Amino acid sequence: MMSNFRLFILCCLISSLSSCNTRLDDALMKAGDNRMELEKVLEHFRHSSDELKYEAAKFLIENMPFHCTYEGPTTETFDSLYLRAAMEPIDNRTLFFNQKSEALDDGQTVLVSDITNVTADYLITMINYACDVWQATGWHEIYDKSIFFEYVLPYRLNNELLSNWHKAISEEYPLLKADYMVSRRGVQIEAEKGICDFCEVKDAIGASQHEAVILHNTQSEVAFSLMSEKETMNCLIVRYAATSYNLIAQLRVNGEIVDTLNLVKTRNRDTFVEKWFNVPFKVNKGMNIVSVSCPSDTLVLDYIQLCSVEDYPHEKLFDFSTSSYHICNKQTHHYITFDTSCGIKENGVELRPLSLEEDKGQSLRLEYQGYPLWKICVDRENSADICLEIKFGAKETLSPMGVVSQGYSMLRPFQYWAIFPIEDSCFRIMNKHTGMYLESKWDSCSRREYLVQNPYSERETQKWRFKRNKKIGRNGNLYPIGSAISEAIKVYDVAHQFDFYTNNGLLSPKGYTLFKAKSGRCVDEANFSIYLCRHLGIPAAEDFAPHWGNRSQGHSWSVIVKPDGKAVVFL
Repeated sequence: MMSNFRLFILCCLISSLSSCNTRLDDALMKAGDNRMELEKVLEHFRHSSDELKYEAAKFLIENMPFHCTYEGPTTETFDSLYLRAAMEPIDNRTLFFNQKSEALDDGQTVLVSDITNVTADYLITMINYACDVWQATGWHEIYDKSIFFEYVLPYRLNNELLSNWHKAISEEYPLLKADYMVSRRGVQIEAEKGICDFCEVKDAIGASQHEAVILHNTQSEVAFSLMSEKETMNCLIVRYAATSYNLIAQLRVNGEIVDTLNLVKTRNRDTFVEKWFNVPFKVNKGMNIVSVSCPSDTLVLDYIQLCSVEDYPHEKLFDFSTSSYHICNKQTHHYITFDTSCGIKENGVELRPLSLEEDKGQSLRLEYQGYPLWKICVDRENSADICLEIKFGAKETLSPMGVVSQGYSMLRPFQYWAIFPIEDSCFRIMNKHTGMYLESKWDSCSRREYLVQNPYSERETQKWRFKRNKKIGRNGNLYPIGSAISEAIKVYDVAHQFDFYTNNGLLSPKGYTLFKAKSGRCVDEANFSIYLCRHLGIPAAEDFAPHWGNRSQGHSWSVIVKPDGKAVVFL
């Protein structure tokens, strides 16, 4: 009896293994002349020390017969339209794209299955990257392996042509995977305040201060003096107007070219746009000269912003979420004090001696907002959710000595703070939006001490002690420390650089093309953030509504997949 039972179990196991092998064998049979390429992939990973890579290869090959793309003389031309449209002013891209795409003859375009088309080198590259980044995450052990296979591993999202989109992301966003905190914006320097050589200042209605600088030729240059109290890294934002295609300028620091600025045409010389440049450059301790020069044609420069780039290793992230704190300035020994009698207070948050009475606006809780950001809120159960913020959209928002105020909590970077541990159990507190640091300031006229923001300084007034007050709950933390959704804040941080416009395209751009163009339809925007998530090992997918109930057309958006398989709407 027992012998028959064992035989039955053995037959089931053989049947199960045969079924699995049958799927792989069927896929290889369908590969035709491409079978040798796929077998190279299997052989490459068969004896890998990382067993996940061989499983990943089998998963992709088994499912390849169900995935395809279009090939033909016009497919590459169609893909290039995304790059050409991205050179147009944003309000002209729809018309440009549709006119050019309608002129293409797709009569010779054919549907091609991946199983007959994917090369060994391409598949090995994509599997290595996906598996390596997944194993390096802090969350892979709490996810089922099937979620990795479905929502991180795939080498494409829709029917686009194959490309190494990981390479494009690394080129366009070199700091995305690194342990750096990059401010959303930075100190703003008006072009007309710089030193102008062979250029002129003109009135400009659309400029931030109604003045801008015109650079006419290769001799034109605008230079800015920048004092830094330490060697640091910065990224550049430029606000400009130009009416020429393929406009190229150069960014110099202390006479050395550190970046080439490829600028897109704007509607006219009075219509200004912002462009982010994500390649960091070094600024020395002491005085530096930062300049924009050598335009290939006329450039109208409104301002530059210098975003802060700060090293912040994950292991240095301190968990403030389980206690309330009193936050004390190291030099003055006074404490951040909220005015709990009012909600919004735009004229500044004061620092005062520690009150012996309880609940005087000095007990603060910190709410985690994703790596490595916190909100600093007053810890009162029976009051509105009030937190520290930089006044948004005002002239002083990106200026040193800007007043730090208190406002109602919302999901915005000007309320987010990075808290850096330093020596002597102290911390520095940097605003995510501005890249400037929280500092104590004494006003001799009003005889009060209040909070301001300033660029990095060695002054003791920029150093803070966190004194634990009492243990509290985690307040329903939306972004658990070390989770995939916490790391996805990095994606949110750069995805705003995507420009949306509609077009009649039926084929999505290559992933590589998408990150060079940074513009397209809603489905392209969803793909943009999904690719970025998967590049970081974050499970992500597209969700969509094919048609709205009260109007025509639909919409696509990205979601992050949690360990339980449920999706969280993202971006």
